[in-house]
Amino acid sequence: MSKIPLHAGLVADFIAIEFADIPQVATENTLFLKKVLRITSWLRLQGVKKNSLIVSLFPPDKNWIALDMAILRCGAIHVPFHMADEISLAAEYFEQYLFIVHRDIKYQTDTKANQIIVTDLSDDFFQDSDIHNSTDNKAVEVDPHHPAEIIFSYHRDCGPKPFVISHDNLLKTAVAAGKELPLTPGDKYLSLLPFSKIYGRVSLLTHQLLGCIIECPQQILLPSRLIKVSKAASVAVVPSMLQYPVKVDGACSQLLKGRSLATLDELPPEAIRPVLGDTLKIIICGGAMIPSDLLQKFKRPLFL
Repeated sequence: MSKIPLHAGLVADFIAIEFADIPQVATENTLFLKKVLRITSWLRLQGVKKNSLIVSLFPPDKNWIALDMAILRCGAIHVPFHMADEISLAAEYFEQYLFIVHRDIKYQTDTKANQIIVTDLSDDFFQDSDIHNSTDNKAVEVDPHHPAEIIFSYHRDCGPKPFVISHDNLLKTAVAAGKELPLTPGDKYLSLLPFSKIYGRVSLLTHQLLGCIIECPQQILLPSRLIKVSKAASVAVVPSMLQYPVKVDGACSQLLKGRSLATLDELPPEAIRPVLGDTLKIIICGGAMIPSDLLQKFKRPLFL
């Protein structure tokens, strides 16, 4: 890997150059960079600049990824939410910010009368804006120790509290995590985690820096089925996702007397790979205590 970006707002530029010779990701990374540049120009038309505070309420999809990158490119600070009932935390802790909300999400009106922009960041949205008149999309210089995200999490026995995550925090953690993953550029990463939490955010950045194809599920399926259908090489989950029933078919169904659903505990070891897919190299599991019986189930080197 070449020298990592100086700040997280340059990741789109970095992966477009670093993996330009990898056919599986080159086109996607180029299109992603163009989207980031377009959103950067649009944000600047809204008055976003260095140290601006941007609160977002968006689903964890590829548009969120581009929006986040553009916010950081402007040197602004991103406060992301995915759940509408958490938005009141922004008003509780912050005075002045720009609120960007996805048009399909219902939300409570901002009690502090901050500017609200409702958008899905689609191509149609940008065609109706004045973005074509702006070329102001260059990344600002940002100190690596400058705040990149403010993420709400639970502090011991208290309620949710804001935690400041610097550019340096994000990048160094992602690079260190990537050294532990048996992945190569072009492998697919299935994202099942919220990007508004640090586990999901760092997992995403880790796989971006490794040159992975990022896939955000568009279907509502059992986690095991999403993993198999996506043909992912890597997926990050919380333990509860591995405790959902799994879809069993074909030869695996015969091992369970014709049943189509089972728990991982009920599966013989030889059935785990067919259930989760032949392309899967690694499952990253964290965010909560992992039951010992679940660890034992994956103790054998099933994915190597």
